Parts: sequence; structure tokens; C-alpha cells
Amino acid sequence: MAELESYVDPKNGNYFRIIGKSFQIYFKQFFKIFPLAIIPEFLFFMVFRLVIIEITNDYIDLLGYVITLIKIDFINDFGEASFFILLLIALGMFIFRSAFVSNITWKTAENGKANFVWAMENTIRKIPQLLQFTLVTLVIAIFPILLLIIGLLMQVRMPGIAWGMMIAAVLLPLLFGNKIAAFIPGMTKDNLHIGEALQKSWRYGSKENWFKSMSIYLTVFTLCILGPYTLSFYLKTEFSLNYIFILLAIGRALIYPIFDIAFTLNYLHIDYNSINRSAYRDEIIEQRKRSEELIKQGYKKNSF
Repeated sequence: MAELESYVDPKNGNYFRIIGKSFQIYFKQFFKIFPLAIIPEFLFFMVFRLVIIEITNDYIDLLGYVITLIKIDFINDFGEASFFILLLIALGMFIFRSAFVSNITWKTAENGKANFVWAMENTIRKIPQLLQFTLVTLVIAIFPILLLIIGLLMQVRMPGIAWGMMIAAVLLPLLFGNKIAAFIPGMTKDNLHIGEALQKSWRYGSKENWFKSMSIYLTVFTLCILGPYTLSFYLKTEFSLNYIFILLAIGRALIYPIFDIAFTLNYLHIDYNSINRSAYRDEIIEQRKRSEELIKQGYKKNSF
């Protein structure tokens, strides 16, 4: 408990402390996290090698402004047939990695150390929930993708509405991503089912926690996701050197775990303080201990 308090007590709960503690845990557990962190990045690297993306800007004399055109094609028939299946596998592995990093993080915060095999086993047990969350993520992602596509198609006839749609396609993941970013910590730490984990994540990203959670989300999202993937996309359109993309995949794998660590620590801090403020603090803690024991006993029975 003392180790947990050192990470999540009120004095360590502000924005700067959480970001700092995230790097501290990452460097402490680097050799347990990085070997798994690199797998999804190479999967995405291989998947997007099947696609040819061309971005051009055309000036329309009649309208007097420039429109952006994006052309997507596949390298061959196999790429077209297998792209979405391989993309789904890569996304599933991406989420699996997030759960693994979350397990490493909360166990390190709780005990000062985390066992690689234990974290892997605990993540594998959550595969049904992770698959459900992968499908939920795809459904959520469809809406901004459709907005972006419609916006690109409407540039000529209704440029104002088109740009509004494209801007909304970028802003929506930023605004609502914070609301579901604590789903995986809730599922891994508190063994919540997908509905409960999403509700708790939404609640923990709202009201008095909104500003801090959004600040952390924007920081780690820009540092770990938006920046590296934007750079990779730009270089993919400008160059065709395989070693550059391999280096970028390694770079993304080096940086991305900070996102999961930061949101797991933020979740732990909010949860810890919400329990401490509760009138039924002791009863909640005792109930959680009993639930954890029952879950452990169930895992032991199923292992034989």
C-alpha cells in the first residue's frame, strides 16, 4: 500500500507528477514493456505496405481555391483482399499491448515491481473483453472517418461545410478519446466488464477530473500517437526507403507505452481519491479484496 500511495497520493496527482511518474515507471520496466510494444508497430508497418496513398493539391480555376485529393490503392490483389483482416489483427494486438502495459503499470505502482509472466497471463485472460473493445473502437472510429471522407468529397461544391466536417473528424477523437482512455485500466485493475469499464472511464474523464485528464490525454496523444504517426505518414508519401519505416516503427514502439502508463496512473489516482472521499471507504476496500480473492481462486480452479 505504501508503494501505491507513493504513486497516487494527492501530492503526486497533478499533471506534471503523473507525466513524470509515467516516465519513471517506463524506464523501470522498459525491458518488460518494449519487447511486446514493438510487435503491433511492425504489424501496422506490414499492413500499410499493402496500401499506396497519394495526396495531391489541385487548384480549381473556376472556384479560385485549392482542393486536397487523396487516392488510395493496393499494391496487388492479395493486398486488397487481406488488408482489412490484417488491419483488424494489428488493431487487436495494439489493444492487447495496451492492456499488458496497464497491468505492468498498476502492479508496479502497487508493489514496486511486476512480473512479465504474470502480466502476460492476466492480459490473456482479458482477451474476450479486449476483442469486444476492439469492435467498439472500430465502431467509434467509423464516424470521424466517414466525416473525413464526406468532407473531402464535398470540397468542390460546399467548401465551408467540407472543411467543417474535416476539422470535426480531427477534433472528435481528441474530445471523446479522453472519455474512453481509462477503459483498459478499469478492466485490468478492477476486473470490470466492458460496459462497466466504459461507464467508469466516461465518469472519470468528466466533471472535476476533466481538465487534468484532458491535459494528460492531449500531451500523451500528441507525443505518442499523433506526432509519430503524422511523421510516418509524411515520410511514407515522400520517400520509399524501407529502413526509414523500420526505424519509425521502432521509434513509435519506444514512445507509445507512455500513453498507457500515464492513463493507468491517472485512473489509479482518481480511483484512489474517490474511495478515500467515500463515506464507505473501509467497506469498499474490503469488498474489493474479497472480489480479488474470489477471482484468484477461480483462476486457480480453471488452471487444472
